[in-house]
Amino acid sequence: MKIRLKLYSYSAPLLQASLDRMAQIASQSAQVSKVCLPTQRKIFCVLRSPHVNKDSREHFEVRMHRRLLQLNNASTATIDALMKVDLPYGVEVEIQTKQA
Repeated sequence: MKIRLKLYSYSAPLLQASLDRMAQIASQSAQVSKVCLPTQRKIFCVLRSPHVNKDSREHFEVRMHRRLLQLNNASTATIDALMKVDLPYGVEVEIQTKQA
């Protein structure tokens, strides 16, 4: 069975620590591949002054870091172990399974 875990977070170190913990658990019974996906950037432009000085603007940026953990030949015990992992707040996981 193939399993793909997509992890999302605004904090890169928090995401990497979660990915390493999940890869360590899964590597005991499955073949593990880690993939860094492109970082999504959203840039917001805000006027500094509410009335005048249209040329004076400030830019803010939000980055969404993404990683992919692909497991080949995973067993049901591996899936159960991954479901019980406590992830920190701010890390989101999306799971896709596929029968090989």
